[in-house]
Parts: sequence; structure tokens; C-alpha cells
Amino acid sequence: MRLASFLVWKNWRSSPLRILLTWLGVALGVAVVVSIQVLDHNTILSKLERKRSDFGRVDLEIRPQDARADLNLLRRRLESRTDLSRVGLIARAEVEIRLKGKHPFQAALYGLTPPGGGVFGHYRVAQGRDLTPLDPAGRVLVSPVLAESLGLHVGSSFTLAALPWVRRAPCVHGKRVLPPGAAHSGPPPERMVTVQGILEPFRLARRDGGLVLVGPFPLARGLARPFLPLFQVNRAPGVDPDKLIASLEKDFLVEEDRTALIGEGADERAFRNGVRVMGGLALVLGMFVIFHTLSHALAEKIRSLGILRSLGATTGQVVGAYLLDAVLLAVLGTATGVGLGIFLARILGRLRITTLGLGKPLLTFEIPWTPLLAVAGMGIFFTLLGASFPLFKIRRLTIRRILYVRDLAPPADLMRGVNLFLFLTLVLALPLAWLAMTPLLTGEGKGAGWILLEAVLLVVLSFSLFLLAPGIVRALGRPILALLSPILPLPSFLARKNLLRSPGKLATAVCGLTLVALAGVGIRSITGALKGEVRDFASQGLRGRLFLRCRPVKEETWKSLRGIPGVLSVLPLEARVGLPFLVVGTDPEELARPGGPLQGKPGLVRAMKEERGLLASGRLANLRGVRPGWSLKVPTGAGTVRYKVLAVTDRAGFFPDERAFALADRKWLHWDFC
Repeated sequence: MRLASFLVWKNWRSSPLRILLTWLGVALGVAVVVSIQVLDHNTILSKLERKRSDFGRVDLEIRPQDARADLNLLRRRLESRTDLSRVGLIARAEVEIRLKGKHPFQAALYGLTPPGGGVFGHYRVAQGRDLTPLDPAGRVLVSPVLAESLGLHVGSSFTLAALPWVRRAPCVHGKRVLPPGAAHSGPPPERMVTVQGILEPFRLARRDGGLVLVGPFPLARGLARPFLPLFQVNRAPGVDPDKLIASLEKDFLVEEDRTALIGEGADERAFRNGVRVMGGLALVLGMFVIFHTLSHALAEKIRSLGILRSLGATTGQVVGAYLLDAVLLAVLGTATGVGLGIFLARILGRLRITTLGLGKPLLTFEIPWTPLLAVAGMGIFFTLLGASFPLFKIRRLTIRRILYVRDLAPPADLMRGVNLFLFLTLVLALPLAWLAMTPLLTGEGKGAGWILLEAVLLVVLSFSLFLLAPGIVRALGRPILALLSPILPLPSFLARKNLLRSPGKLATAVCGLTLVALAGVGIRSITGALKGEVRDFASQGLRGRLFLRCRPVKEETWKSLRGIPGVLSVLPLEARVGLPFLVVGTDPEELARPGGPLQGKPGLVRAMKEERGLLASGRLANLRGVRPGWSLKVPTGAGTVRYKVLAVTDRAGFFPDERAFALADRKWLHWDFC
């Protein structure tokens, strides 16, 4: 190692600029990717914290369509699915705490299966210990507010009683009807429980004013009036959320108003994935710089290596010196890039720049070490891979062949095949590794897969032309130099000489500039497409419309708006029902007035009034695969009914639900759901 260390030290002292540029190439490429990973991670966490500050990370909450279904069977079926990573049951029960010598105290009991706060991160235990499946029945955790108000501590025992039975009658043909024999008689059930732990004032412990108990699911099931269980699930990494929801809707109702699939809207995913693709191009560009720097450094020192070999240095010593140089540059550059990327993410977060746009503050700043270590490993691996090519070539050169070189040009044997190696490594292997680590293809479905495939083919085509056929660069460069020769004779003469002697070197430089241009054009194209989609929707659903809020929406109120000069139609929005997507009740006759989506379509108006027809928005159609003629089974108090999609249009306006909604006759919503 002494010889290798000495050679590396002399090399670094003799060419500090090359070392600096190489180090910066690796550091900047890794820093861009790291900053994107950290920023995206904290963007999603911050949105989750704002939306569901009193729950842990739950992607979807689903309710069985059949209230009499076996929950154990459904849970085992969900746990066996490969597209789900976590499955749990939760039920809420209003209970009464009864302590000797104190008045009854009302609180909310949350029953969980499996027990424990580590599954979804709903809570943390401050004193005592968490619940486990092996604990005896009747063990609970209490919030700090309850513990302080009632003087509870670990080991305290008290009675939990269910509240008096109150049952909401099902809606049958527009009226609430209580089935015969449904009235509950007798005293409410009671359970003796023991405090096993005191919760921190965190998430679930802050719900219901802090008056919260957490216990096993069977305890809440026995005390809940009524019993409304929910399955909480998290999707597996890379699973398309829209396809997951569509598959779950066969047996479950998805509670979309409480979903935690933050940043998974169509426009949000497009923007985030565009940023990720740009990060991959930055990583390729960084590896491109270091590969060529190391290759040309070896080419410049080829004669020195031959002298060392002739003086008795073994091939292993020469290779070890060069490899040590590459390893040090790769490790130092990658470590610097990781630190710089975290620093950049912190600065961007303070400036409210996120992977979902501008002006969104970050409430958290966590460092996802697993993807960062993967990025660092990719940087080091591909750096050493780039260094291995000239090492492999130099082992085939004899000492006589090396010493025969009389100028700075390396032997032709050394750099032969370099463009093919560069093409396979940086254009194919590195992007494929980046796509494998970043769930772009698996998380976006077939449409995004084709788009990414087209982008990859475009890059492959351009790079193959320049790298694998350097003569094309020479042919394209000659007419440009001919035009510049009268204006810049000397620079044009020197550029022509360089172009004729080494077109491959210029081809690689052109590819580096192509990467930069692709990154700029790509991000502008993505943002331009998103803006165009918004403008297209605004031209249909917002232009010429005014939105008013009035609760309750009385018929005489909205009909009086027709008398205002300039008002062509008034669209009332009276009811909101989840079927499982948002369905808003309105008046079909108003949809047929001038400017309405059903203007000049009396057949659709009649079908909407007579057949439980729906008008779906464009976003809903894209997310759910909804098309005219598509129908949905909906359970009601009077049995299962079908709602049929009549048309897809955005001319009905905008609702604050990512524009994924449907319109129905308010008469049918009242008839089926009261």
C-alpha cells in the first residue's frame, strides 16, 4: 500500500484541478438525487401530518359491504394479498368510565387488531408498556388527560360500560324505518379493565378532546353501540393506488374522505415522477463526468505507468494505485454528495419548495436513510465500474507497447470500445437501476410505463447515434465549421483538426450536453403538460361560472337566482354521498339549461331522472376507468341498487375533491340514503 498511497498522493498534488472536477462531478450528481429523495419524503410526511395529525400512516380505510361478513375471514384474505403491506382492524365505542366515589365519565374507546402502536404508529406509550396479543383480556391504555382527570395510574382498575343503545334506522324508500324486533332492551354491557400504560399526548391520544382509551378489538366490539368496524390497510411499495382501490371495491366500501394516499393524485404523481426522472438524469450526468475524467487521466499517465512497470512494479501494484485513486474519489464524492443533498433539501424546505410545488411548508424533516444508502451505493458502484474499463484494457498492453508512445495520445488499444462501454453502462444499466429503485413503472400503470419507455428509447436513440457512430458528429460538425470559418478562422481550423483526429471524444461531449438539454426540456414539458391540463379543465368547468355557498340549499333560494340578469342556469348541489366516490345531488332540469352539460340532450336528462343516472367528471373517469354505460352496485337499506354512468363531462364545474366526482338526481339520493 505504500507505493499505491505515494502514487495517489503525487497524482493528487500534480493535478488538483482534475481531482476537484472529478469530486464535484460525483458530489453534484449524488446531491441532486439525495435532495430529491429527502424532499419528497418530507413533503409526503408533512401533508400526512396536516391531513391526519391524529392518526398514524394509514393508506386506506375500508368497510365491509356486508355488515354480517366474518371479520376474521376478511382479515386473513386481506393479509394474504401481495399488494398490501399492513392490515389492521379498528372500531370506536362511546363508553362510560365508572369509578367508585366519582361520577360516570364519558370517553372514546378505540379497539385495535393487531394490538400495539407500532403497526401504524397511532400512539406511543409514556408509562407502563404497550398492548400485545398475549396480554390478558381487559387491559387498556389511557390518555394523559384521562389519567390526570380521574387519578389513574398503571395498575388502576375500573368499569367500562356501553352507552344506552341508539340505533340509526336504515333508509327505505326515502324514510328511516326501524326493522321489527330491532329495539334493544336490557342494561348496557359492562367490562372490568386494568390500566396497562399511559399514552403520550400524540396522535390518537389527542382525539375526542384527549378523552381516549385504547384496548383490544374484542373489547370495543362488545361495547360499541353501534358497531362499525373499519379495516386499515397500507399498500405495498410500488402498488398503483387506483388499481388497489378498484380491486378492494368488490368486497369493501373505501372511505376515500379519510384516505392518507398523500401525493398520489394524478397531477401530483405526474409532477413527483417528473422530478424523480430529472434526478436520474442528474445522476447519469455525474457518473458521465467522473468516468471520462478517470479514463483520460489514465490515458495521460499511460507512459508513467509503463515506466513503473519497467522499473519492477507489478501489475497488481499499478492497478492498486489507480483503483485506490478511484475508490477515494468515489467515496469522498458520494459522501460529500449525500451531505450536500441533505443540506439542499433543508434549504429548499425552508423556502417552501417541495416535490408537489411551491408554497407548501414542511412540518417534518426526516432523513430516509435506506434510499439514501441505495443512492450512495449506486454512485460508488458505477464510479468503480467506469474505472474498471481502462484497467481492463491496460492489462493487455505490454511494457514495450506503452513505452513506444511518443506523444500525449494514448495507444489505440486502450480506448477502443470505450463508447460502447459508456453506452451500455450509463445509458442502459444506470437508468434501469434507477427505475428499479424508484417505483415509477410499477406505481403508475401501463400508461406511464409506455411514456417512460418512449423517453428511454429517445435517449437510447440519440446516444447510440453519437456514441456508437462518431462519424455522424464529424459529418454534422463540418458544415457548421464551414459557416464559422470566415468569421473565426483560427478557432475553426483548430476545431476542424480536433474533429478529424478524435471524433469519439467530441461525441461523448455532445452526449453530456444532450443530458443537460434533456433534463431542461423534460421538466419544462412536464410542467407545461400539467398547466395545459388545468387550463383545459378551467375552460370547461370554471369559465363563465360563479360558485356560491348556502346551507341548507333550499329550492326557493336557488331558484330565485335565475332572476338575476346574466344568469343562464343555476345548478344546486344539495347532497353528498360516497358510492364510494363522491356523488353530489343536483337537478337534472338545470343541467339541460343553456351552458349546462346536458344542453340539447333530453334523452340523457330523462335517463338521469328515471334510471339513477350519473354524470362523471373527467378526472373520475381517468382514475377509475369509468366510461358511459359503466354501472355501480350500491347497497342501501332497501337492498342493492345500480347507478349507471350516462356521460363523462367537466362542464358541471369544480368540487374540492381533486375534481373526481359524479352528479346524480337529488331525488334518487334522497330515496336511497335519506
